[in-house]
Amino acid sequence: SDRLLHGEGVAIGICLALRLSEQLGVCPTGTAARAVLHLAAVGLPTRLTEIPGQVRPDAAELVRLMGQDKKVRAGRLVFILLRDVGQAFVSRDVTTEQVTEFLAGEVSAGR
Repeated sequence: SDRLLHGEGVAIGICLALRLSEQLGVCPTGTAARAVLHLAAVGLPTRLTEIPGQVRPDAAELVRLMGQDKKVRAGRLVFILLRDVGQAFVSRDVTTEQVTEFLAGEVSAGR
């Protein structure tokens, strides 16, 4: 869209993927903070709140929008998670409930 460049969306997505990976216990705590600091230092956005515009979608709307992603398979969200920096893997095991809970926390924390 005209609100966000593709690379900016990717940067936010990386930060979200790392925070979700930490929450799921597959990535060491603190890994997301390292990535956020690096991406912010080079001028990229790292939080949903940095997307221009006045209205931010809630967690349920974000999950609905994620359903349009090219990685959706058989109606199921597919995630790229991280065990650590440089150690990404594909996961089809994250439930919609887990994602909604995670995103609700991100939205309420202003991230």
